[in-house]
Amino acid sequence: MKLPIKGITALLFMLFPLYGCAQDVVPVVSNITCDYGGTKIIPSETAKALRTSSARSGNITINGGADMPDSLKVALQIASDVWSCYMPVGTSLSLDVVYEDVQDADIKTEVSYLASTNSSSETTYYPLCLYRKIFGETQTDCPDAVIHINKNTNWSVGVGNGISPTSKNLSYALLTAVAKAIGFGASVQYDETKDNIVFPFPNGMSAFDKLIFSEDGKRLSDLDNSRPNELEDFVQQDCNYLYAAQKEARYRLYAPKQFDENKSLKYLSDPNSLMYYKDEGVKDLVIDEVTLDLLNTIGWNKPDNNIKIIGKDIGNIGITSAYQSHTFSIQTDNTEITEHQWEYLLPLATGGYETVATSSDAEFTTSAITDEEKYKHTIDGDIRGLITFTGKSNGENVTSTYCLTSELKPRILSANIISITKNPKSPDYYDIVVEVHYEGGNYLHSTIEEEHSSIVNTVFSDTPYYTRLTFTGVDLYGSAQVTLTARNDYGSDTAVLEIPSIASSIDNILPGIDASTDYSSIKVFTPSGLYLGNAENINEIGKFNKGLLVLKMQDKGGRIKTVKYINK
Repeated sequence: MKLPIKGITALLFMLFPLYGCAQDVVPVVSNITCDYGGTKIIPSETAKALRTSSARSGNITINGGADMPDSLKVALQIASDVWSCYMPVGTSLSLDVVYEDVQDADIKTEVSYLASTNSSSETTYYPLCLYRKIFGETQTDCPDAVIHINKNTNWSVGVGNGISPTSKNLSYALLTAVAKAIGFGASVQYDETKDNIVFPFPNGMSAFDKLIFSEDGKRLSDLDNSRPNELEDFVQQDCNYLYAAQKEARYRLYAPKQFDENKSLKYLSDPNSLMYYKDEGVKDLVIDEVTLDLLNTIGWNKPDNNIKIIGKDIGNIGITSAYQSHTFSIQTDNTEITEHQWEYLLPLATGGYETVATSSDAEFTTSAITDEEKYKHTIDGDIRGLITFTGKSNGENVTSTYCLTSELKPRILSANIISITKNPKSPDYYDIVVEVHYEGGNYLHSTIEEEHSSIVNTVFSDTPYYTRLTFTGVDLYGSAQVTLTARNDYGSDTAVLEIPSIASSIDNILPGIDASTDYSSIKVFTPSGLYLGNAENINEIGKFNKGLLVLKMQDKGGRIKTVKYINK
């Protein structure tokens, strides 16, 4: 029998675990296909406060993805920062990201699973990151998950109102992909070689599989690969749903009459959930209660402590100013604590943590952060540090942790002109699009001033993190200045883009540069005349600043041509 391509691929994954992993690691592969313009992510004013907690803060590491456009890298940071807020302190997730051609999907996830067998000889498979959290470190060197992002998909960052209806929301897609990486969704899949629905594991099933049951109380855990007909009947429900953990409408899993390899039992039927099976609706940048509850049920719940760190004048969410000192103490159930040991750690921009303060006093005071560039910032522009405490109570060791989110002034990280085009209504004017990456706020204010006009035009964006601003009807014969401003309660940041008169070179900007011409010298300047360096050839221009550049190009005959060029 001729084996289908998909069947061959699935078989190879089973025979040769990804990235040379140990043989006992089983990869579970699933595809994500997004609908065009289906979902909008519009963060509320309270989104950060809702997802932030002093009691939670995991660490998500992104490996790879360097070849992705900068705008799409922001989507990776959004997904990792949001989910890290919900992981217990001290837990970690390592994601390999590959930006490549992906067949039949927008995103493909490969999640590494590892088995644990209890005293009753019952085997349960856990995603590798969760296995570490429950059972400790493993000996395998494979990644927790690999996320393949289709570079041919028309992606957008996907946050805010101004998203093209013909683009796909990468932020939303990655949020669901990370949920899969930490264990959300059933493992059952269609095996084309057997023409059956099966568990991908040689024995046992996943922790999430064991949560699933039908309307009549029959459980998925009662079935196995030796009973394919019963398994097929179970996953293809006449009512189009199954339950996970609780018999409530919010806990219904999508289970259509015709098995959907990529969605059946892997998503919820509640349109209010991040893990809704349809790509539609408006979502906040928070994870819904049911999704979190199911993940906590399989083992992501945080450990209980009999003591608690309390910050003076700081609420339970642990958000405060980075520019002030803060004092912390221990709250107990009236038991005496001795041998106090405090430590304050901040995440380095280069990776890892730095201990910035220690103490053996009953109270612990942290200093204001003075070198904010040294430390890693969240997507919101904050520094998420960790306070740890150890001590003795009645001769026993006691511990507690506190995640301290320190807010900073806003920063405009980059601002580039990405297009200059002739205005369609008048040949004497042009339109300009500016792309801005910023942090520390959800709003960006901008103005454009023109040389031959006394009018200052304003453009406003309520799209956070990464946004595009369009200025129309700019005078072709005069210079212009774009001023960008981000503000929050701690201050503001401003970036200025200078645009010289482009009347003589608008036609040079639009078509770009003829790569067939052999130039002996290409000198690169900013629009203001600052010399940036020399390019050996056309292809080397990409190493310079993105946005508008001025090129002085000398051909083999000694002729010099000056053009304005949009470096993308």
